[in-house]
Amino acid sequence: MGGRYFNDLLPLPYTEEALRHFCRRVTQAQEFLGRRILIENPSTYLQFAESSIPEAEFLREAARTRALWLLISGLFIGTLANGAVSFHLVAYYSDKGMSSAVAAVAISVYALFGAIANFVWGFLVERMSERLLLAAAMVLSSLSLGLMLPVQHAAPAIAVAAVYGMAARGEGTLVNTILAQYYGRDSYGRIAGVVSPFNSLALGIGPLLASICFDLSGSYTIAFALFSGTYLFSAFILVLARKPARPAA
Repeated sequence: MGGRYFNDLLPLPYTEEALRHFCRRVTQAQEFLGRRILIENPSTYLQFAESSIPEAEFLREAARTRALWLLISGLFIGTLANGAVSFHLVAYYSDKGMSSAVAAVAISVYALFGAIANFVWGFLVERMSERLLLAAAMVLSSLSLGLMLPVQHAAPAIAVAAVYGMAARGEGTLVNTILAQYYGRDSYGRIAGVVSPFNSLALGIGPLLASICFDLSGSYTIAFALFSGTYLFSAFILVLARKPARPAA
């Protein structure tokens, strides 16, 4: 705060600037660790003026909204593909006959462009619909994964990995923004706590499904083709997840 660090979990001011800062920091931590993290609710020493209903009632009402379950479903399906492809990307390129060095460079480029993607999507989300941008990211992920299927040489393999990183790894920034926009800044932590377990489950299941598909077919090609279609299905669901209407006072 003001360039200084405090050893207490100080509450955040609920402003647009604080929200953008918080989302950026969470996304940076997740990109560095390569996995989602659980965020503890900020300390609260008083009741915020913006809060109008108790936390338990808020979560019950949110769980009844069509938008929340569409978001959970769309993100779960997209994260299945995300986890599977990122976990098996090196093995996929090795299976295509490329050297370990090329596969290692490809995964590094994928991660690098994933970090850059957060700045790009963060810039766009302040100017366009976050819901449509998230759906567009899923479509671009599908297309780049489709382009990955016929790749046989190092240069196009690395180029496609960069495009895929730009598309698939910017999802965190967009999701954080959607949750804050749909359910309010002061409720972000509570809603994220509902959504995150589903995404964590998908990250665990995706690599397992790809492994089973490889064992059955002897190749990653079928698995990656299926996950390309999975991204498109995710995009379709997310387009339907419109911002819920506020209940009448």
